[in-house]
Amino acid sequence: MSSIKQTVIVLLCVIALIVGLLVARVLREPELSTQQLQQLGAIVKQESHELADFSLVDHQGELFDKLRLQGKWSLIFFGYTHCPDVCPTTMATLSQLEKALRGSVAEGNIQYILASVDPERDTPEKLAEYVAHFNPDFIGVTGELDNMFEFARDLNSMFAKTPIDEGGGYLVDHSMSIAIINPVGKHHGFLMGPHNVSNMSQALLAIMGNYP
Repeated sequence: MSSIKQTVIVLLCVIALIVGLLVARVLREPELSTQQLQQLGAIVKQESHELADFSLVDHQGELFDKLRLQGKWSLIFFGYTHCPDVCPTTMATLSQLEKALRGSVAEGNIQYILASVDPERDTPEKLAEYVAHFNPDFIGVTGELDNMFEFARDLNSMFAKTPIDEGGGYLVDHSMSIAIINPVGKHHGFLMGPHNVSNMSQALLAIMGNYP
């Protein structure tokens, strides 16, 4: 009789395992092909890229280095507080994205970072005021110009100052793309502009769901 009971228990365990796998498969975000991700504006690198060491400062005056990119996904947008159009629009879109991802596996697992391409004017205090306008949890990052330039170049996001008048006024040309950093701190890919919240959320959930 004990043998029969053991057999029944084993069968029940196997059935429970199969049901669990089927439920997990249903609930998991659907995998998307490289082409499908590109149609959503997301580019995933064939091999994630190890970032060079960097030493910057966040909007609270704290050290921001490679360790700050560990343990969570990070979205890094290179912009600046004096930007007239692209930056506030992108920051607003990121705020909408954060709200759209609430209730999903992405909630609490992504940090949103504005890396300044205008460190001459973007002090930590200025960044603190700026990022908080869009979301109190967003992070602003600045540093010496050379350090910011190297950090941007490592993420394929170059920038350049463009004079606009004889009085020293200037704008900064920069990319609309948003760098995706995976939880081990490697450059995983990009979200390309123009940005669409629905496309971004769909792509990010697929990318995160397909991550080892």
